[in-house]
Amino acid sequence: MAKININVTSVKNANSKLPSCEAKVKTVRNSINSVRCNIRADVKARNNIANSLNNLYYEAEKIESSIHELYNTVNKCADIYAQADDSVKKRVQYVSDWK
Repeated sequence: MAKININVTSVKNANSKLPSCEAKVKTVRNSINSVRCNIRADVKARNNIANSLNNLYYEAEKIESSIHELYNTVNKCADIYAQADDSVKKRVQYVSDWK
């Protein structure tokens, strides 16, 4: 049987950096929105600028959402792994005590 060993603390420490990444993407998204709102309509109409800004805004929104989902998923998985690992260790100890 293959042995999998994960340092849950390291995983959670690395994962703790994701909210700041999410915040940076949100700042970029807000900047895009500000630019989008402050450009005159005649300028936006040229070269499809309005659509390009809208696409950038929604792509940033998707990235922000993905980062948030990743953060939650990694935390849940790390917790589940830690619980499973603790359960296995307890069962091994229980079996060892029978010897």
